[in-house]
Amino acid sequence: MFAVRDSEDFRLAYDEMQPQYVALSLKLSQSVPIFQALKAIRSSSSWDSLPESQRRIIESEIQEAELSGVGLRGAEKLRFNEIETELAKLSTQFSNNLLDATKAFSLRLTRSEEVSGLPQSALSLAAQIARGLGDAEATAERGPWILTLDMPLYLPAMQYARDRSLRERLFRAYQTRASELDEATRDNTPVALRILVLRRERAQLLGMANHVEVSMATKMATPEAALALVERLRAAAWPAAQREL
Repeated sequence: MFAVRDSEDFRLAYDEMQPQYVALSLKLSQSVPIFQALKAIRSSSSWDSLPESQRRIIESEIQEAELSGVGLRGAEKLRFNEIETELAKLSTQFSNNLLDATKAFSLRLTRSEEVSGLPQSALSLAAQIARGLGDAEATAERGPWILTLDMPLYLPAMQYARDRSLRERLFRAYQTRASELDEATRDNTPVALRILVLRRERAQLLGMANHVEVSMATKMATPEAALALVERLRAAAWPAAQREL
């Protein structure tokens, strides 16, 4: 929603309502009566007669409640809910910083050789953006063109632009959005570090070692299998990345 309807008023309204939304979500997911009712169904004599799909839904709901802290009490539950509220806020901040960094970048090009290889649709969009930013006479054929980091322009530029230096400039701008190499007000480094700390604390409150265990609890994969897949992808992509960059 932020990406297509972002505004200061929208962000203020979202920030105001988010804590209430998180509180309601936690109240539902930590409901002991609902949790006990689900477990009663699972332990009932009719459990085996239920369709597999219904048993799967009930099992998933029980597991989701456990991961949401339904078994916590007192200070641990209070701290868990504080963490969830802060994580929601940090997630929004992270997204806002990334969106702001994406919107902040634009590259005005005036020579046809700079945009050589770009498809007509991308040239038309780049000229349209240029007109919107003051180049009233901009056309897809004669320019000027303005490239951004939004996917409808970034992807075709990275895929079809013949100018290697242009691709490199766009790539570096995209990869360093909201990082320590960007404006300090948009730097997501401290946000990400705080998220890591809170995720670890949340996992330990649930009796797990780290966030990896929490994340994998609802997935078919294991941490080892996931890391092995990432390594296979890295090994396959590395030669092409070296050639391109």
